[in-house]
Amino acid sequence: MDIQVLRLEGVLPVSGFFMLTRVPLVLAITGSGFDDTEAVSANGVGMDEFSVINGRLILVGLPLHMTAPITSVRVSTTKLPNLSVSPHHSVAPIRSRVALGLGTRIEGITGIMRLTQIFVKVLFTTPGTSIHNPHLGGGARGLLGAASAPESKALVRSFSVAVSRTSEQITSMQARSGAPASERLLLANLVGAAFDKESAALSAVVSLTSFDREQAVANITL
Repeated sequence: MDIQVLRLEGVLPVSGFFMLTRVPLVLAITGSGFDDTEAVSANGVGMDEFSVINGRLILVGLPLHMTAPITSVRVSTTKLPNLSVSPHHSVAPIRSRVALGLGTRIEGITGIMRLTQIFVKVLFTTPGTSIHNPHLGGGARGLLGAASAPESKALVRSFSVAVSRTSEQITSMQARSGAPASERLLLANLVGAAFDKESAALSAVVSLTSFDREQAVANITL
């Protein structure tokens, strides 16, 4: 049984942020739905000290060494009642994302969640990097940071090819294995992919269906 290294997080809507005080360094974040906040990051760095004042305001104690201007913040939670990975067909929230990491609990993983984890791992594996299977990998990792407006259409096509390649490889591997129906890939479908000019990122939605007809929807941003 695999250890879970994939988590689905909901990115809560942020409407703005500003420095509340300079001594000490306190950042105020405004938005909505903050009652379920589990993690806060600023400039891509996780913050250890934050206080949820109410559903629309969070105060963050910044470390003393963080002197650079704050240009981005993220507020996230894993408490998603409509989380895409479930025994029934459901759609992931628009602002959900796949995150890699052990998290706070190390635990095993089975079923549709294990299938999702396998798919994401293979999707971002670069062909030639696996000692046991040099041909394994969807190659999507090579697309990271490659997003730019003039090449957006080509990027979407490349990601679509990566999804198809990953689906074919997993289907081929599982045909020779004894994986249960809940962990065997029946269908992988690229529901949609679009380039966001403001963030210079590609956002894609991939739907996975197992042999026992469980479904998962993963929102991926490059």
